[in-house]
Amino acid sequence: MELQRVNRHYIETRQTPLGFGAFATAYLEAHEIVGEITGQINEDADYDSDYCIDLGGTANLEPTAPFRYLNHSCEPNCELVLWKTHLLHGREYSRLWLQTLRSINSGEELTIDYAWPAEVAIPCRCRSPRCRGWIVHHAEAEQLRTQSGAYKSAPLEPQSSNLATDSSSTSEGHWLQP
Repeated sequence: MELQRVNRHYIETRQTPLGFGAFATAYLEAHEIVGEITGQINEDADYDSDYCIDLGGTANLEPTAPFRYLNHSCEPNCELVLWKTHLLHGREYSRLWLQTLRSINSGEELTIDYAWPAEVAIPCRCRSPRCRGWIVHHAEAEQLRTQSGAYKSAPLEPQSSNLATDSSSTSEGHWLQP
């Protein structure tokens, strides 16, 4: 089943050193709703992809471009917002929206904090001054420090693979699956 409404207002996909990314094409105000994240809903708890977003229960959302290419930052400028529910074929689904955390200039990459659980964290390459060194929920970063005995960022050389949105969280819980 496909959610029909896709808002691509103010966003374009561009190449980054780590793959593709989503970029603002106009100035965005702080706390502005950028658009709804839509795509294919899969009713399979075992469904796996590099981009799927957990909607709760067995439902996952395979987002469409440009939101498919939201990259991680330990200091993000956007967040996912769970907003309302959407009734589709007799089942309620959460609706996800992208909202800015601060003002964003035209040409700036839109990023979110994937906030993965520590058991699936990978080295981070966000280059933020506040980089945790791992793509992990901030509350679980200490667990990785203890396990690894070190806490440093991964090398910053570009990769040919696309490391776009794999996982994120909101205050409600983890939304994107690693």
